[in-house]
Amino acid sequence: MNSLHSQIDGRRARQFDAPLRIAYVNALFIIGTLGTLITPALLAVWGPRLHWTQSQLGLAAAVELVTLASGSLSGLYWQRRWDWRFVAMGALLLAMLGNLACVRLDDFAGVCIARAASGLGGGLLCAIYSAFLANTYSPGRNIAITTFVQIGVEAAFLYSSTRVAEALGATGLFALLAGLSGALLTIPFLRRGRAPAADAAGAAG
Repeated sequence: MNSLHSQIDGRRARQFDAPLRIAYVNALFIIGTLGTLITPALLAVWGPRLHWTQSQLGLAAAVELVTLASGSLSGLYWQRRWDWRFVAMGALLLAMLGNLACVRLDDFAGVCIARAASGLGGGLLCAIYSAFLANTYSPGRNIAITTFVQIGVEAAFLYSSTRVAEALGATGLFALLAGLSGALLTIPFLRRGRAPAADAAGAAG
């Protein structure tokens, strides 16, 4: 029995602690949360042009935060039940389409719907991150590394957001966010083999 558990633990180590997989899941989480940081700033830039009230600006940003939180809760259910590969692809596509829509939309209802789609996609990416790390040998260490990288990436992103917005317009960062989601969709990891959750279920069975 002990030998069987050791074999299962060894498989889990290879599946969930592979450096490339951890790096990819970290990228999902960081990209998934970037939109919530820049949306309030960009909506503030949009405000004068679109003649939105402060209440409308706040509501549009809040919609994204609520949908992100709702999406992240899904990790409690499908930690071992769903194929993470397809969830990740769907979440990235949803975030990409939501950000692309904001490049062209200028009506309040349309922007709120687009930000809700982007927030839901980001929330699902956060759920993948939390469910994945729960299966690693050292979740605390991995979370510490993620936090360090996230703060650095997001600080640089926030520092450059004003310059990018000035150079590309108020919608420039939304286009950039859509491009980042699209880039993650092209990584071969999403199209090779079985997803980590499916592998773990097979090993445990």
